Amino acid sequence: MAKIRTFVAVDVSSRIKTNAGRLMNQLESSGAGYRWCQPENLHVTLNFLGDLHENETPQVCRLVQQACQEIAAFPIEIGQLDCIPKSEKPRVIWLRVTEGADFLADLNDRIATRLAEMRFPRERQDYQPHLTLGRIQRGGHWNQALLDTCQQNKSHIAGGCIINQVVVYSSFLDRTGPTYTPMSRIKLR
Repeated sequence: MAKIRTFVAVDVSSRIKTNAGRLMNQLESSGAGYRWCQPENLHVTLNFLGDLHENETPQVCRLVQQACQEIAAFPIEIGQLDCIPKSEKPRVIWLRVTEGADFLADLNDRIATRLAEMRFPRERQDYQPHLTLGRIQRGGHWNQALLDTCQQNKSHIAGGCIINQVVVYSSFLDRTGPTYTPMSRIKLR
């Protein structure tokens, strides 16, 4: 039986994707060994589920829909460039959700609670909503130009949007990067 790499996310506006794309171009010009996300693929992940059996996805979609049925649309703002584990040795570079993070955390918790019915484990770390911009490649490195660009853009604001739906995505990985396909779109009130 086929397996489907699956995650639950909210999409962001094209304006946010464009602004984040400009920032990624600046970061990429540093020449550091990172794999940068494609702007059209940018999203805020709520729950990463991993590889599911094909027959599990309908139940996942139902449970996510049940988790979202009481939730009304809400605004978010994305900005504040950050790195993990720390800005001196960044493995992942992202933009934080600076407004609306509490709504996203609530969604994350509601969905995780419903998915526990299928024995999906809860994440061990506190949920931090963000847009991932890039990850260090295997054998990659950071350089001073990248660190300087990160520091100069610490206060970068990508913009705001209204979150009015949650999406259950499948993800297919190949040499060129991921392709995301919506399996279910759940409208918020």
